[in-house]
Amino acid sequence: MIRLFVSFHPEVKWGNMKKALWITIEIPDVKERELNVTEDGIKFKGTTSEGKTYAVSMDFYDKVNPSEMKEHESKRHIQLEIPKKTHELWPRAMKEKAKPQWLKSDFQHFQDEDDDSDTDMPGMGGMGGMGGMPGMGGDFGGADFSSLMSKMGNFNGNGGMPDLDGDDADGEDSDDEDLPDLEKTEKA
Repeated sequence: MIRLFVSFHPEVKWGNMKKALWITIEIPDVKERELNVTEDGIKFKGTTSEGKTYAVSMDFYDKVNPSEMKEHESKRHIQLEIPKKTHELWPRAMKEKAKPQWLKSDFQHFQDEDDDSDTDMPGMGGMGGMGGMPGMGGDFGGADFSSLMSKMGNFNGNGGMPDLDGDDADGEDSDDEDLPDLEKTEKA
C-alpha cells in the first residue's frame, strides 16, 4: 500500500516590534509537533487531534536570538516572541521579497515606524477624567443634568422634538408605486 504524505500550510501571522519578532502559527488543537527556531528561521510541523498535518518553514529577514524566545500555546495557535539581534523594525518578515499568501500581519504586535517608545504616552497625566472611570473623577465638571433636562423640553409629543414623519399630507411615499410586470423572454 502506498501512503501519500499530505500536509497543509497553516496561516502564520507576524508582528514587527523593534526588540522582538512575533510569530503566531494558527493551528487548532495540536497533539504532536516539531518546532525548530534558529537565528535564521523557523521550521514547524504539527498534527491536530483530527489527524491533519500542518507544516511551515520560513527564513527570517534578519537574525534573532532563539535562546531567549518565549512561547505561548493555546487551543487555537502557537505564539512565539523571539528577540531580535538588532533592535530595528524590519521591512518584511522573510528574506524573500514576495509575501506568501499564508503570511499575514499581526497588528496587535506591530510597532509603527514613527513610534519611538514602548511605554505610555508622556505628558498625558494632566488630562481630564472620563465619567464613570475609577479614579478619574467622574463629576463631568460639575454639570447639573437635571437642570439640563428641564431646559430641553418634553419629548413625548407635547413640544420639543419636531414631527419627523415627513412633509407628505396624504402620507404616501413616492417609492410606494406599483412596479410593472416583468417581460417574459424566450430561451436561446
